[in-house]
Amino acid sequence: MAAPRGRGGLLLAAAACISASAQYQGTVEVLELAAVDSALVGFSAGFSHGLYGYLISQEDDVLARLPLGDFSAQAVQTLKLTDFDVTLTGGFSSGFHDGVYGYAIWGYTTGKVARFSLQSWDFAGTLDLAQYGGFGDGFVDGTWGYLMPLRTSSNTPSGTLVRFRLDDFATVETLDVVDASWNQKCKGFRGGFEHGGNGFAFVYGSGTKLEGIIVSFSLATFEYIASLDLRGVDLSLMGFWGAFAYGGLGYVIPAMNGKVVGFNTQNLIPEEVVVFDLTAIDTSLQKFRTGFTDGTYGYAIPSIYRKVARFSLDLTFADAIDLAPTHSSLTNLRGFIGGGYGFAVTEDLDEGVLARWTVEPQQGTNQGNGMVTTEEPFGSGTQGTNPENGTVTIRLPFGSGTQ
Repeated sequence: MAAPRGRGGLLLAAAACISASAQYQGTVEVLELAAVDSALVGFSAGFSHGLYGYLISQEDDVLARLPLGDFSAQAVQTLKLTDFDVTLTGGFSSGFHDGVYGYAIWGYTTGKVARFSLQSWDFAGTLDLAQYGGFGDGFVDGTWGYLMPLRTSSNTPSGTLVRFRLDDFATVETLDVVDASWNQKCKGFRGGFEHGGNGFAFVYGSGTKLEGIIVSFSLATFEYIASLDLRGVDLSLMGFWGAFAYGGLGYVIPAMNGKVVGFNTQNLIPEEVVVFDLTAIDTSLQKFRTGFTDGTYGYAIPSIYRKVARFSLDLTFADAIDLAPTHSSLTNLRGFIGGGYGFAVTEDLDEGVLARWTVEPQQGTNQGNGMVTTEEPFGSGTQGTNPENGTVTIRLPFGSGTQ
C-alpha cells in the first residue's frame, strides 16, 4: 500500500495511515535447548556475530551458542561460567559483543560483566561493578562498553550510566543522568543503543512507577545532551523494553501496550515523534520484550500473546508471525537477529525453547540489542494526526512507504 502524501509529496504521519496484509507465511522452526542441557532454560537475551548466535542465561551460569546455519541440537555449544569464576551464578539481564568478545551483564543489585571470547568460546574475565548496582541493557561504540542502569546496590531504581574501556576491561567512567538532566524520573533503564555519535538510553521506571523517557548523551565526552518524556506526547507511552535505530530514526518497543514509537535521533522533541499502535492491526499485538530490525522491517518480540509483530520502518504497515501453532511453550520471549533469521527464546525459568524464522536480507550489523546501523538522510517534516494528542510534526527518512 502506498502511503498517502501531503503537500509537496511529503509523507503523512504513520499514525494516520496504518495498514495490514495476511499474516507472515514463512516457516517457524523450533529447537528444544533444554533437551541438550537441562541448564539451558530461562534466557534474558541473545545476539549474533559472524556464524554464531549467542544466548544469555537469566538465572543460570551457562551460556550457549549455535551456528546460525545449523539449527540442530548437536550443534549447540555451552560455556559454564562458574568453572572460571564461582561468583557468576546467574542473574544476567542482557548481553552484547564488540566483534572480539561477548559480554553478559548482571541485572541484579551486584552488577558484574562476564567477558568471553567469540572465536575460542573461552572465558575472558569478570569486571566487578557491584558498587553501581545492576544493569538493564548495554551496547558498544568500538572503544567503550556502555551499561544502562537498572537498580542500585540497595535495590532502588538507578540513574547512573556506566561505561568501561573495551581494550583494558578495567577503566570505568560514570554519568549521573539524574543530576545532569535535573530529572528525578531518569532511573531504571531497560534499553539503549548508539547512533550518529550519540548514545540513547530508555527509562523503564520501576514496578510501581513506569516512565517513558528517552535520554541522549555524547559518546565522545560522555556528557548528557537532552531528554524527552514521551508521556508529553501520549500519556500511555511508558514502560518500554528494548530499542533499535535505523536511518536516523530510533524505535522503542512497548512492554505495556502495542504502541511502537519512532523518534528523530537528531532532534529529541515531541514534534518529531510518531506513534504506531499495533493493536489497530491485531489486538494481541502488544506487551513485548525486545525488538530488532532487518533493514526492511522492525520486529517486536512478545511477552504474553505469542505473536511477533512485524512492522515497516515507515510505521505504516504491520502483520504478525504467530508462534502459537509451533510450540506450546513459546511465550515470554526475548529475541535477536542473525544469518537471515529472526530468533525468539524463552525467558521462563523452566523453559528452554528457541524459535527461528526467515527475515529480509540484513542491511546492517546486529549488536545484540537489535540495532542495525545504516545511515540514511532525513527527509522533511510533515503534519499528521496523533489520535490522542492532536497534530504532531513528524520527520521521516523514508521513501514511498509501499508494501
